Amino acid sequence: MNIEKLIRDPVFQLNLILWMAKEQPEACFQVLPLFQQHGFSPFLIEQPFKFPVAVSRQIEGSPALSISKEPEPEVILSKPQDKKAIYFECKAQSFGPGSSNSRQARGHLLASGDAFADVYRPLEYCLLGYLVPDSDRGGMSECLTTLQGELSSGGFSPGQFSIHGLKVDGGSLFYTWDKRLAEHLGMPESQPDEIPVMENITPETNPSPLLLVYTDEDCPDRESRDYYRRILCEKLRAAMLCDLNQEHGELGIPLSSDGLLHNTTGGMFQYLGRKRQESLRNFVRDNIFDLIVQQWESKVPDLAKREGQTLTLAWGGAENKKNFLEWLEDRKTVFPAERITEVQMNITFDSADE
Repeated sequence: MNIEKLIRDPVFQLNLILWMAKEQPEACFQVLPLFQQHGFSPFLIEQPFKFPVAVSRQIEGSPALSISKEPEPEVILSKPQDKKAIYFECKAQSFGPGSSNSRQARGHLLASGDAFADVYRPLEYCLLGYLVPDSDRGGMSECLTTLQGELSSGGFSPGQFSIHGLKVDGGSLFYTWDKRLAEHLGMPESQPDEIPVMENITPETNPSPLLLVYTDEDCPDRESRDYYRRILCEKLRAAMLCDLNQEHGELGIPLSSDGLLHNTTGGMFQYLGRKRQESLRNFVRDNIFDLIVQQWESKVPDLAKREGQTLTLAWGGAENKKNFLEWLEDRKTVFPAERITEVQMNITFDSADE
């Protein structure tokens, strides 16, 4: 695990936040569930914020400020009983007020202000949280302070923000925060402003089990995109094997993309925005279901059929089921990380029976 690289990876940052908001066994958690312990749980993941009409018109009337009209937070956590929310943005590094990222940041500041309650009532109290490497916290705070002042001077009502950081120290991954987050969570004053959320980290530590959600838009380059797609393919393979091994009839069972994605994301799929959900559904359809049909139609006709986002398997006998499960489990059977449209269906499988 190149942890120094990972703490600058928005996909890793997002998934870390989700684990911190996910209920886990107290004695054997993957990541310390800091936010869950304070009553916060996932509310929305990567869904565009739709400003009220009045605010949208105000933005349109202030072109000099350059404000995103549909900012998209990485994730929003909520604590309904206190009407509180934390609106997260993840960044590989800090940036200055003159950066192209500032347009998005102004949108986030406005979305977490008075407009938040208008859109997501009964939630009322929102705190914008920027997660960056710990060494970039100071620069990020200075930038948001400047942008916040610009918005206030322009007659807008921006929200409050807090800056969170990630750092590695002594084989542990630490999460750091400021006073605003501590107050928002209701932490006692004696609480330190950092805590190890993962321990016993070594270069050999495999980060793939931490992946709950992933979308192409979060990946800065093709290498990281294909890396996360490969992890997703392996998680989907494992989920299919689990479902099929639990089924004992000869007709097989229907496998839906939504069901598999619910299992592989630990239930987080339901919180994703509509476009992100559709993108993942289509990946399962094209890279998993259609390629299974393609591979098996010449071996056992009608064993695998796809309709829409559902793959149905009709074994036609115990031997066919046995052969299929062995093929699916065989690591020589590789599902492509590239989208099928990118390689124009020029895919072949290495398989044990060929």
